[in-house]
Amino acid sequence: MSRGVKDLRELICVSRLAGRGLSDNSADSGDSDDNEAYAASILRPDTVLSARHPPLPLPPSPPPPPPAPPQAVASSAKARAAKKLPPVQPDSLAGLLARADADFIARLLGRANDQLADLSRWCLSDDHFVDLAHFWLTAFPEEAKQDLFRLEHGCLLDQLAFAFKSGTAAAAPVPQSELRRLLLAVFREFPDRLLSARGAHTFLDYLDTLTAGRSHADCRRLLTDVRLATDVRQHAEWLLALRSFAICSVWTAVANFYRALVDRGDFRPPATEVPGFGDRLEGRVVRCVQQGYVEVLHYFCLSGKLDPRTFRDGQSRNLIFLSVTCAQRSKENSAQLRTLRYLLKRLQPDPPVDVPSDTGNSALHLAATAGNLQLAELLVQHGRANVNLANALCDSCTPLHLAVMYGHSQLVSYLLEHGADPSLPMAGQTALQLAEDAGDSDIHELLARATAAGTGADD
Repeated sequence: MSRGVKDLRELICVSRLAGRGLSDNSADSGDSDDNEAYAASILRPDTVLSARHPPLPLPPSPPPPPPAPPQAVASSAKARAAKKLPPVQPDSLAGLLARADADFIARLLGRANDQLADLSRWCLSDDHFVDLAHFWLTAFPEEAKQDLFRLEHGCLLDQLAFAFKSGTAAAAPVPQSELRRLLLAVFREFPDRLLSARGAHTFLDYLDTLTAGRSHADCRRLLTDVRLATDVRQHAEWLLALRSFAICSVWTAVANFYRALVDRGDFRPPATEVPGFGDRLEGRVVRCVQQGYVEVLHYFCLSGKLDPRTFRDGQSRNLIFLSVTCAQRSKENSAQLRTLRYLLKRLQPDPPVDVPSDTGNSALHLAATAGNLQLAELLVQHGRANVNLANALCDSCTPLHLAVMYGHSQLVSYLLEHGADPSLPMAGQTALQLAEDAGDSDIHELLARATAAGTGADD
């Protein structure tokens, strides 16, 4: 998918002018209240941001003589009109902060509250986070991502220009360079991090933190991460408000942009339903495996959110087992099969292949039941699956027993070639006896030869 800056701008304008939040109309009202309370707990406007508090007067700015006392500036309209404000000093942001419009910044903080609540509600419903991550990592070119971030950075500069107008015709204009310096102080992710090679993952890291729901501490740290020293309490609170607005505004804009693409039909996420999960990460991982979102799964692994060797779902199924479950009826080279290949070939150290689910079956048991030779080959050759692993919960059944019972002759032949023992009993019966009972002559012949060869070797 390739779009120019003009196309991006048009889509962004559509999402902005639609006048809707990120949340769906069908969102549960209880969830809405929870998200609004969550956002309010993170971004609670302090009384110092109230409209009752006017901006602070300018500090002394050497070498010119000190300005008039604050009382004279605040109480005399005539004095304000007669005396021009000096330009912002290039060596400090204090002069710029002294021009802040407290009312406007308070409104920006209110918008950040609303954006955070809507973003949390939207991402935590219907797997939107996973589908957006898949689009972001696979369908949206890197150049387009950078164009989108640049556009949003420009929008933030426009908002800062409004926030630091003194409101008087005599005020000296605020240099664009000073606005950029201030924005860099509160939004230092741009350009170094967001436009870097890891920019796509940085965006997803922040999105996950912002919408974590229960992880207030991480979100608070993210939104208050301003490394600019000031002795003026009000200045510090304005900086924190601008930081919160910058982060929430950019991340909401990207989500709105994605929604506009979906609404236009340019990107269609699958409509597969995933049952509710008690653990948010579990639901996202299952969604990735179901849809074959290898890149998103890789992101979860790289970011440390997911340990593919220890992950288990509510049924004690590990990632290998889940991948086989989703891929057993898929076509060759399907997205689900790519997921299994990724887990078996790219992860180091190798993930465990023989971990049974709560039914006692391993992934190879599952492949044998389905008769999927391709899956069995991947598990045995790349995963070194144990072809003689017995299910302790099902009469010591091995993959070979299952392949015989379901009449999968090719799989029986493959398992025998790779060391399956035809003499192992299941509930007192060997695989050969099962084939006799089933009346399957082809499988019976395969097992008879293997049994004879094994007996000869023993002799």
